[in-house]
Amino acid sequence: MKALDVYTRAKHDISNQLQLISCYLELEQYDKAKAAAGLWTKKIHEEQQLFQLPWPRFLEAVISYRTIEQNYSWRFEVNTTGDRFSDDYVTAQLKRWMAFISVIPAADKQLIELELTDDEDSIDIRFVLSGGDYSAVQGNDAFDWEITETTIAAAFKINK
Repeated sequence: MKALDVYTRAKHDISNQLQLISCYLELEQYDKAKAAAGLWTKKIHEEQQLFQLPWPRFLEAVISYRTIEQNYSWRFEVNTTGDRFSDDYVTAQLKRWMAFISVIPAADKQLIELELTDDEDSIDIRFVLSGGDYSAVQGNDAFDWEITETTIAAAFKINK
């Protein structure tokens, strides 16, 4: 996707969110306006935390997948600074994950969650796909898998 297409799509998304909040305010549905603004603010905060990580190749890969693979919604939970961890390794794991889920027919219009959490002696990373019927999906040896009918989670640790 070209930069102009990405920019246009981002502006369109922002415009839609502002229009939704404006409509709620015009209808005097203040609770709904507040909830929509809160949800939007939370999403922006999650993305800000992600983009503060010192992993340029990982961030570039996330942006690339978000713009190319438009069949997914994304959510980020970042509870780490990412210091002392390999950008190349985390990026390679993300690429393995995306290659794995890209061949799952049920993956269209699903939610991808990236969870990165510092532990005392490691960083725990989970990639989660949810919302489809994954009962026939089997993992491989690239990750520790947790697969249910509606969720696929791939986890790995990086020791400090």
